[in-house]
Amino acid sequence: MVKKAKTDAGIPQDKPLDSLGMALSGGEQAEAQRRIAEGMTSKHPNTASVHHVCTDTFGSIATAFPKGGMVLISGTGSNCQLLNPSGSAPRCGGWGHMLGDGGSGYWLSHRTIRTVYDAEDGLVTPAHDYAAVKNLVFEHFKLEKRYDILDHLYEKFEKSHIATLCKPLAE
Repeated sequence: MVKKAKTDAGIPQDKPLDSLGMALSGGEQAEAQRRIAEGMTSKHPNTASVHHVCTDTFGSIATAFPKGGMVLISGTGSNCQLLNPSGSAPRCGGWGHMLGDGGSGYWLSHRTIRTVYDAEDGLVTPAHDYAAVKNLVFEHFKLEKRYDILDHLYEKFEKSHIATLCKPLAE
Protein backbone atom coordinates (compact mmCIF):
# COMPACT_ATOMS: atom_id res chain seq x y z
CA MET A 1 0.00 0.00 0.00
CA VAL A 2 2.83 2.39 0.82
CA LYS A 3 4.58 1.69 -2.50
CA LYS A 4 1.35 2.39 -4.41
CA ALA A 5 0.70 5.57 -2.39
CA LYS A 6 4.24 6.80 -3.06
CA THR A 7 3.87 6.05 -6.77
CA ASP A 8 0.50 7.82 -6.91
CA ALA A 9 2.00 10.83 -5.11
CA GLY A 10 5.07 10.93 -7.37
CA ILE A 11 7.48 10.07 -4.52
CA PRO A 12 10.47 7.94 -5.58
CA GLN A 13 10.44 4.45 -4.02
CA ASP A 14 13.99 4.90 -2.68
CA LYS A 15 13.03 8.10 -0.79
CA PRO A 16 11.68 7.26 2.69
CA LEU A 17 8.66 9.12 4.00
CA ASP A 18 9.47 11.28 7.03
CA SER A 19 6.99 9.24 9.08
CA LEU A 20 4.47 6.44 8.57
CA GLY A 21 1.56 5.87 10.94
CA MET A 22 -0.07 2.45 11.05
CA ALA A 23 -3.33 1.99 12.97
CA LEU A 24 -3.62 -1.80 13.15
CA SER A 25 -5.80 -4.41 14.76
CA GLY A 26 -3.71 -5.85 17.58
CA GLY A 27 -1.58 -2.71 17.80
CA GLU A 28 -2.41 -1.98 21.44
CA GLN A 29 0.64 -3.46 23.12
CA ALA A 30 4.00 -1.69 23.22
CA GLU A 31 5.91 -4.90 22.40
CA ALA A 32 3.79 -5.56 19.30
CA GLN A 33 4.21 -1.92 18.25
CA ARG A 34 7.99 -2.23 18.61
CA ARG A 35 8.15 -5.51 16.62
CA ILE A 36 6.00 -4.13 13.80
CA ALA A 37 8.03 -0.91 13.56
CA GLU A 38 11.34 -2.82 13.64
CA GLY A 39 10.04 -5.28 11.05
CA MET A 40 9.08 -2.46 8.71
CA THR A 41 12.46 -0.78 9.19
CA SER A 42 14.43 -3.97 8.55
CA LYS A 43 12.34 -5.44 5.71
CA HIS A 44 11.31 -2.19 4.01
CA PRO A 45 13.99 0.40 4.91
CA ASN A 46 12.88 2.89 2.24
CA THR A 47 9.29 2.99 3.43
CA ALA A 48 9.73 5.65 6.12
CA SER A 49 12.34 7.14 8.44
CA VAL A 50 10.09 6.61 11.46
CA HIS A 51 7.22 4.14 11.95
CA HIS A 52 4.42 4.80 14.44
CA VAL A 53 2.06 1.95 15.39
CA CYS A 54 -1.19 2.15 17.35
CA THR A 55 -4.46 0.28 17.66
CA ASP A 56 -6.92 0.44 14.78
CA THR A 57 -9.48 2.19 16.95
CA PHE A 58 -7.18 5.22 17.47
CA GLY A 59 -6.79 5.62 13.71
CA SER A 60 -10.54 5.60 13.21
CA ILE A 61 -11.09 8.12 15.98
CA ALA A 62 -8.29 10.43 14.82
CA THR A 63 -9.72 10.44 11.28
CA ALA A 64 -13.06 11.85 12.45
CA PHE A 65 -12.48 13.54 15.80
CA PRO A 66 -9.45 15.78 16.44
CA LYS A 67 -10.09 15.99 20.22
CA GLY A 68 -11.07 12.41 20.96
CA GLY A 69 -14.22 10.46 20.32
CA MET A 70 -15.69 6.98 20.22
CA VAL A 71 -15.58 4.24 17.62
CA LEU A 72 -17.43 0.97 17.32
CA ILE A 73 -15.83 -1.49 14.92
CA SER A 74 -17.89 -4.46 13.86
CA GLY A 75 -16.28 -6.34 10.99
CA THR A 76 -14.63 -9.74 11.11
CA GLY A 77 -13.90 -8.87 14.75
CA SER A 78 -15.30 -6.13 16.95
CA ASN A 79 -14.12 -3.44 19.32
CA CYS A 80 -15.44 -0.32 21.03
CA GLN A 81 -13.13 2.41 22.28
CA LEU A 82 -13.50 5.88 23.75
CA LEU A 83 -10.57 8.28 23.45
CA ASN A 84 -10.97 11.21 25.85
CA PRO A 85 -9.27 14.58 25.30
CA SER A 86 -7.19 13.77 28.41
CA GLY A 87 -5.72 10.75 26.61
CA SER A 88 -7.49 8.11 28.71
CA ALA A 89 -8.90 5.38 26.52
CA PRO A 90 -11.40 2.93 28.05
CA ARG A 91 -12.55 0.14 25.77
CA CYS A 92 -14.70 -2.96 25.67
CA GLY A 93 -14.51 -5.94 23.38
CA GLY A 94 -11.80 -6.47 20.83
CA TRP A 95 -10.44 -9.55 22.58
CA GLY A 96 -10.47 -11.80 19.52
CA HIS A 97 -12.69 -14.68 18.55
CA MET A 98 -11.66 -16.90 21.48
CA LEU A 99 -12.54 -14.42 24.26
CA GLY A 100 -15.20 -12.34 22.63
CA ASP A 101 -15.78 -10.25 19.56
CA GLY A 102 -19.48 -9.84 20.32
CA GLY A 103 -21.49 -8.45 17.44
CA SER A 104 -18.77 -9.13 14.87
CA GLY A 105 -19.20 -11.06 11.65
CA TYR A 106 -17.29 -14.00 13.10
CA TRP A 107 -19.35 -13.96 16.32
CA LEU A 108 -22.67 -13.89 14.43
CA SER A 109 -21.58 -16.64 12.05
CA HIS A 110 -20.20 -18.81 14.84
CA ARG A 111 -23.45 -18.44 16.81
CA THR A 112 -25.43 -19.40 13.74
CA ILE A 113 -23.34 -22.50 13.09
CA ARG A 114 -23.49 -23.42 16.77
CA THR A 115 -27.27 -23.04 16.87
CA VAL A 116 -27.73 -25.27 13.80
CA TYR A 117 -25.42 -27.95 15.18
CA ASP A 118 -26.92 -27.80 18.69
CA ALA A 119 -30.40 -28.19 17.17
CA GLU A 120 -29.27 -31.10 15.01
CA ASP A 121 -27.72 -32.75 18.08
CA GLY A 122 -30.96 -32.28 20.04
CA LEU A 123 -29.34 -29.96 22.59
CA VAL A 124 -31.70 -27.05 21.91
CA THR A 125 -35.07 -26.58 20.31
CA PRO A 126 -34.99 -23.39 18.21
CA ALA A 127 -38.01 -21.10 18.49
CA HIS A 128 -38.32 -21.05 14.70
CA ASP A 129 -37.71 -23.37 11.79
CA TYR A 130 -33.99 -23.31 11.02
CA ALA A 131 -33.96 -25.35 7.79
CA ALA A 132 -33.19 -22.32 5.59
CA VAL A 133 -30.35 -21.26 7.89
CA LYS A 134 -28.96 -24.80 7.91
CA ASN A 135 -29.03 -24.77 4.09
CA LEU A 136 -27.11 -21.46 4.04
CA VAL A 137 -24.45 -22.92 6.34
CA PHE A 138 -24.10 -26.01 4.13
CA GLU A 139 -23.98 -23.92 0.94
CA HIS A 140 -21.52 -21.36 2.30
CA PHE A 141 -19.04 -23.97 3.46
CA LYS A 142 -19.83 -26.43 0.62
CA LEU A 143 -20.69 -29.17 3.10
CA GLU A 144 -21.96 -32.54 1.98
CA LYS A 145 -22.40 -33.89 5.51
CA ARG A 146 -22.36 -32.34 8.97
CA TYR A 147 -18.85 -33.49 9.87
CA ASP A 148 -17.39 -31.56 6.94
CA ILE A 149 -17.66 -28.36 9.00
CA LEU A 150 -14.75 -29.57 11.16
CA ASP A 151 -12.21 -28.85 8.41
CA HIS A 152 -13.35 -25.20 8.38
CA LEU A 153 -13.17 -24.87 12.15
CA TYR A 154 -9.79 -26.53 12.64
CA GLU A 155 -7.49 -27.66 9.83
CA LYS A 156 -8.52 -24.98 7.28
CA PHE A 157 -9.60 -22.35 9.82
CA GLU A 158 -9.99 -18.88 8.31
CA LYS A 159 -11.74 -16.45 10.61
CA SER A 160 -12.64 -14.13 7.74
CA HIS A 161 -14.23 -16.94 5.70
CA ILE A 162 -16.40 -17.95 8.64
CA ALA A 163 -17.37 -14.30 9.14
CA THR A 164 -18.52 -13.99 5.53
CA LEU A 165 -21.43 -16.31 6.31
CA CYS A 166 -23.08 -13.09 7.56
CA LYS A 167 -23.68 -11.88 4.01
CA PRO A 168 -26.02 -14.69 2.91
CA LEU A 169 -27.63 -14.65 6.36
CA ALA A 170 -28.43 -10.94 5.95
CA GLU A 171 -29.75 -11.45 2.44
